[in-house]
This record gives sequence, structure tokens and C-alpha cells, in this order.
Amino acid sequence: MEDFQVEIPEIEFPEMELEMEEGADMEVGDENIEDIEVGEFESQKPSRPKVRNPNRRAPQKSEGPRIVQVKVKDYLRCSVLTLTFCNVMFLGTAALICSLQALKRKFKRDVKGARKFSCCALFANIAAVILTIITVIIVIVLKNEYFTNCM
Repeated sequence: MEDFQVEIPEIEFPEMELEMEEGADMEVGDENIEDIEVGEFESQKPSRPKVRNPNRRAPQKSEGPRIVQVKVKDYLRCSVLTLTFCNVMFLGTAALICSLQALKRKFKRDVKGARKFSCCALFANIAAVILTIITVIIVIVLKNEYFTNCM
């Protein structure tokens, strides 16, 4: 299973500042807030300290969009095994073709197309294995019936 990266643009939110009421005791571990001492600004009326929202994350300063890894299974190994051992009604071949298309779409960074072909490959693999098991059971039963009627 291989993974690839999809670019997601970064969304920046504006700064939100909250003003606290007088007498409200709230400790904030923000280094940008300065304490105002009583004797420091006697001529000016002391303003209320502005507190950042503690639940809000600070915007990350990055250049360009954020990169997220998306994993899409292509079931290529399973398709090769199905083609080799369980190729009833050419479902193994169909599974291999769908797996290769999923791999191709994955490298083109088409997530929806890769998932569609991956799902198709998975269903073809499952159907091929089930039909192979049913075919083997039918052949064994018919062989036993044939040999018991001959003797």
C-alpha cells in the first residue's frame, strides 16, 4: 500500500481579542500581555488588559498550502494472485486492469478515481475467488458422481 500527498490550502482566521470585565480574575499564560502597575501611568486612565481566546489556535505561518497524506489501496498484489490462481471467467484479468488503473490514478493524484478503480478491483478479486471455490466444489462433486456411476 502506497500513499501520496494532496495539497490543502491553509485558511487563516483573523485575530480575536476578548475584553475582561473589571474584577474578573483570570490567569492567562500569554507572554504578550503586560501587567499595568498603578503608579506607572497616573496621568492616563488604565485600560483593560486584552486577553486572547485560550481555545483558539494561533495561525501557523507557512508558505503555501498544507500537505496531507491520503492512502488509497490499489490491491495490485491480490490481483496478481487472483490472476495466477483464480482466473475464472477472466475476473483475475479484470481485477488486474482495475488495480493498474487505480495505481495510475493514484500517481495522478486523482483520489476519487483511484478509490473507484480500487473498489472495482476488490470486488473483482472477491468474485473471482468465490467463483473459483464454487467451481472446484462442483468439479469434485461431479467427479465423484461420475466415478461412482461407472463402477
